[in-house]
Amino acid sequence: MIKLIKIVSFLLLGCLYLSCTAAAGTSRFSSPPKTVKPIQYEVSDLSANTFSNNTLLHVSGKIKNTSFYPIQGYVIIRFQDIGHSNLGYVEADLNQNRLLQHNELGDFEISVNIQNEPDIQSVSVEFVSTVGR
Repeated sequence: MIKLIKIVSFLLLGCLYLSCTAAAGTSRFSSPPKTVKPIQYEVSDLSANTFSNNTLLHVSGKIKNTSFYPIQGYVIIRFQDIGHSNLGYVEADLNQNRLLQHNELGDFEISVNIQNEPDIQSVSVEFVSTVGR
């Protein structure tokens, strides 16, 4: 009976050793996790003006690529009321959909009818990348 316990113990220890070795080997040779490069940009020359008895809003500005790699995408312009609650948004092309190199500026411009949203008090701009990084 003691011999049988020793054999079973030996087999269990052997299996444990093999599974630990396999686990250690897997983690030792696995590829590093992929990292996402953050997109860095600055908004400048932002202008929002109303025309035609406050029924037309014209928004324009520039995005500067402060990342160290080219970026491409569009901007989302959000409309907010006096309490900074979002009332809606529009999308605008950036730099005619061409790449922006490091420190390069790209323009955006859009006019929208705001006759149904008279409470707009401010706008905010966000860049959205269309190039996978």
